[in-house]
Amino acid sequence: MEKKYAHCVQKPQDSTKEVHTGHRTREDQTETMPRWNFCGGSLLPEAPFRVSVRQIKKIPIDYEPHVENHIHDVDKLYMIVSEEEEGFEAEFTLGDEVYKVKSPATILVPKGVPHAYIPIRGHGFLFLILDMPAKENYDKHTFPLQK
Repeated sequence: MEKKYAHCVQKPQDSTKEVHTGHRTREDQTETMPRWNFCGGSLLPEAPFRVSVRQIKKIPIDYEPHVENHIHDVDKLYMIVSEEEEGFEAEFTLGDEVYKVKSPATILVPKGVPHAYIPIRGHGFLFLILDMPAKENYDKHTFPLQK
């Protein structure tokens, strides 16, 4: 007998090589900074939000930021964690303000606020929750800033 809620239990999809507005995908991220969609696109499309996780295994010596300053027309929530207290540090730009944040931490990005992040030290996980239906395309809600 098939279980009624079996479709609600899913493994994440590797989204490391997906290209998004405001993001540059680099080959070295496949091993050092993999990303998974836990809820988004074709994975759990009925969910009312989008969830992704990037694992920061190692920050390459020649690392160049892969996220450009951009905005969303929805709220965004970042959470950074590490198995070691203060084991992961990142720099978050919100508007014209820069914050150095050590794990564990939560960063709320209200809709319309220009933002970007740069991993700067250590290792851990960067969780991302977007207030948008999982079935909608990420780029529909993402807008690069004009240079």
